[in-house]
Amino acid sequence: MPLIARTMALRNEPGAIERYEEFHRQVWPEVLAALTAAGFREVRIWRHERRLFLLVEVAPDWDARRGGEIYASSPRTAEWETLMRTMQERVEGSSADDWWAPMQEIFQWKAPR
Repeated sequence: MPLIARTMALRNEPGAIERYEEFHRQVWPEVLAALTAAGFREVRIWRHERRLFLLVEVAPDWDARRGGEIYASSPRTAEWETLMRTMQERVEGSSADDWWAPMQEIFQWKAPR
């Protein structure tokens, strides 16, 4: 399955990390349904201090534009994204079009089968 990797940071504000993690312990059901409808198979987020790393597995025939449109079409996901952005900030080098900055894969290894 194709993988997508992205990064961003949490704001350097009191409570931002705790609030962000609390919301992600109980992601709204409508957001999870929108991720499924948009073709996401698995979403993982890791954190090191304020830095976030996102790894997403998508369907083999996934279309980024169409998936984004489906996800963004829900008023509840728009509300979620607006709320999350109160705790997030772009990382240096990200473009104005990318809230989560794309990451370049530089190494991959799989054990022999």
